[in-house]
Amino acid sequence: KHATASPIIAFGKRLIPTMFRVFIFLASVAPGLFAQSVFAQNYHWRRALPASCRAVAFNPLSKGQILFAGPGRETDGIFRSDDAGATWTLHDTPGLTIPMNNIHQIFCVPGDTSVVLAVSPEELYRSTDGGFNWAIVSDTIGGVDGEDIAWHAADSTLYYGQNFGYALWKSHDLGATWSQTGFANPDSIGLCALDVSSDVPPTIIQGSEGTGLVARSVDDAEHWQVTLHADTGTNNECEVPKVVFSNYAADSVNGRHDVALVIRWLSNDRSLVGTPDGGLTWRTLPSPSIDPWALDVDQRVAKISVPSDAAYPLPLHFFIGLFGVESDTVENGMVQETSNGGATWHSTNFPKGSANSSSTPLVNLVWVLKFDTTTARLAAATDSGIYIADTLTDAVPEQHVVSSLQVMSELGCMIVSSPRPIEHAALFDLLGRAFWNSDWPNGSREIRLPSYNPSQPLLLRVRYLDESSETLLIRSF
Repeated sequence: KHATASPIIAFGKRLIPTMFRVFIFLASVAPGLFAQSVFAQNYHWRRALPASCRAVAFNPLSKGQILFAGPGRETDGIFRSDDAGATWTLHDTPGLTIPMNNIHQIFCVPGDTSVVLAVSPEELYRSTDGGFNWAIVSDTIGGVDGEDIAWHAADSTLYYGQNFGYALWKSHDLGATWSQTGFANPDSIGLCALDVSSDVPPTIIQGSEGTGLVARSVDDAEHWQVTLHADTGTNNECEVPKVVFSNYAADSVNGRHDVALVIRWLSNDRSLVGTPDGGLTWRTLPSPSIDPWALDVDQRVAKISVPSDAAYPLPLHFFIGLFGVESDTVENGMVQETSNGGATWHSTNFPKGSANSSSTPLVNLVWVLKFDTTTARLAAATDSGIYIADTLTDAVPEQHVVSSLQVMSELGCMIVSSPRPIEHAALFDLLGRAFWNSDWPNGSREIRLPSYNPSQPLLLRVRYLDESSETLLIRSF
């Protein structure tokens, strides 16, 4: 039988029938493939989890439904929500040699979202069942005081920067095993944040605490170059809690995806900076405060700048969260957004809170921000709990199109045909567990999926040579 893929309007575990006889193939184009540029500026915040948290993350395949939250030192374990934060369940694993608390980053691995990593200043933890059970990765690999886990999609590699100048680690098996790569940057003894570009080989940018310096490497940490030094003057201590590369913005000179943003908390005049060339040069951006800490970027293609924009080549739409201030004293609120590359900032309506309120308390610390591009849902981990913002208007529409992919079912084998060359494909179940993947470095316009007779719907994720991607929902019928 033959079908041309059509849009997914909505899907979820309870909405998809199973145990049928023929295949129906539906497709949704992945976020970031549209030219429409409407910025979500009208948010409704809810205090979804009233427990102090220092980390939050979305499952990237869940359309904003599955979230993880890492509590502070007061609570052991990781919270998980399967309903966009309406309810939460705490999952702890008894018997860990170092209790799992004070988590500073949670990372749901895009290559297999049943694998979730969590890091504290002491340890790196790993779950292989979607955050229900946890284990310490290794006695050799320590923790880090920041967000230092990064995913390099081109070769399905995880990067992890260990704190206090020890090492940079890589994993090619979703974090099961790790090997040291290159050398630690001796100038960044207090490593605090790290990210990698999507290029091959990637550009690595890391930032430190104490001095706020930023260093770069283009040879897998064999050599480091410090390109942003400590501030001058007597008040020169600052910290780099966040480095974020844009997935699609490119260096206008060489075409590499070397565009990144960096937060430098407490820097008097360089608290928010951007680089167009992988950290070789830096541009100071207007910041509404010297106190930004959290940062996330809207990673859709439609939200990158074009040469006619003053911000070019930086991304246009991103968010910052403030740290070490009281929420009722901040104009425009603790979480703010820009839609023009940082030139101006406006409120997201984050609640000001009150010292006398138990339902909407004051917030002093926004530790982590995460923006889900499929739903325009924004999550904030704060000292007063997890806050989640939904858009009040359809500012980020679903933007569905009919896919050009065609799927054939032939003697139990499925054949996917595409007018564009496919570079990588992977199959997932609806819990995000990957059970098959393959690569075609030169691209292929026809791929064969393994023979099976699924009793449950499956997801096929396809990445093209031009780096765009889409996801097919395969459900039996």
